[in-house]
Amino acid sequence: MVQEDTIEVSAVNTLTKLHQNVLTSCSDDFTGLWEVIKDVERAYPNLDPHEKKPRTLQILKELLEDKLIQAGQANGSDLDAWGLSFEEAVTRISREWDALGRDPNTGDIVWFVATKEGETKLHEGKEPNVYEKGPDKVKV
Repeated sequence: MVQEDTIEVSAVNTLTKLHQNVLTSCSDDFTGLWEVIKDVERAYPNLDPHEKKPRTLQILKELLEDKLIQAGQANGSDLDAWGLSFEEAVTRISREWDALGRDPNTGDIVWFVATKEGETKLHEGKEPNVYEKGPDKVKV
């Protein structure tokens, strides 16, 4: 079992290092489903291939349920939000992933962005003017 650092998200969910990585990506730019899958693969290098989809959907469910990210379609520099509940969004992602018959690639199915709540949660407890770049932190 992988030991992960966690911070409190809600009474029932915690934000693991994997959640933080996905949320950081969504905060930086539109993040595609394939990028979340890669984050899951990096976090769990020995993950059974049959567990990749359920694990990815679980991470997304938790972030969507806590309203830390939003799902939709990229439209230039905007995201056209799906306007679905977290359950409906995860169901749609799962159904469309199944319809692909393979793991999603660039541009397939859905994009994500951090919400204001996600941005706030991501930056809680951090010093002002601290930016993260990879594993090193650079103060400006």
